[in-house]
Amino acid sequence: MSSYVKYNDHFWPVVKDPYMSSFLKQLDYRECCYSCEYNTSRKDADLTLADFAGIKKIAPDFFTPSGCSKVYIHNSKGEKFFKLIDSYIETIPLSFEEMKGTGKILTEKRVRKPVRDTIYKDITTISDAEYVKTRLGKAVTFKNILRFYIPEKLRKFLST
Repeated sequence: MSSYVKYNDHFWPVVKDPYMSSFLKQLDYRECCYSCEYNTSRKDADLTLADFAGIKKIAPDFFTPSGCSKVYIHNSKGEKFFKLIDSYIETIPLSFEEMKGTGKILTEKRVRKPVRDTIYKDITTISDAEYVKTRLGKAVTFKNILRFYIPEKLRKFLST
């Protein structure tokens, strides 16, 4: 599934958006995000909501091009709340193990990359266009853009 960002009533691929691309590559998180203790499966929250980009791999019949969310229920309070809304939404039950491989939200710490030391350095001294080009533009790669435009079946064929 491809992701889009909306700008002024038109959509374009996330892979062409320098900020979103750099965010998804963890280049410009807030400092506290890299050391957050809740970056793993240990949560004090009752529920965790996340994008379910990997739904097509484990439940293809549930996939929809408009997107899907996953909900991790961490305790009985979360389960009680989820039961209140369950009849209003379409759901399929999956185990933590089934969902674990479809996103990093519960399984990996955020990695602070060395570029984080310099990515904000000139934010107040250079123009927005120059900032995007020199600091964020590096996050947009030709490979990612090309991958976005090649149909999934052809990508699978080429990768075999």
